[in-house]
Amino acid sequence: MIEVLKAAPEMVDRPVDQRSVGLRMFALKVDDMAQTIEELEARGVEISRPPISPSVYEGLQAEIKDPNGISIELREWQRGDSTYNNDWPPSRPAPIRIE
Repeated sequence: MIEVLKAAPEMVDRPVDQRSVGLRMFALKVDDMAQTIEELEARGVEISRPPISPSVYEGLQAEIKDPNGISIELREWQRGDSTYNNDWPPSRPAPIRIE
């Protein structure tokens, strides 16, 4: 799934600041968040945000840092939620799906 985020309204009429656009983060799907976190910690990976329950889907979300300090999000989808669930009700417009 690719999430394309629209610029905030106050940013639309301003010149683009190259530091605030482009790839900010990507996410990896995991089947078992607890096991994944345990394995990554055992390998010395920095857990920069412990697992939380996000507000836009049912599951868990955590964040790690790669060796260069780049954020990588981890997502565990629960209760039938997935990137292809048409009943997924985000509080903002659904992401564009490219199939």
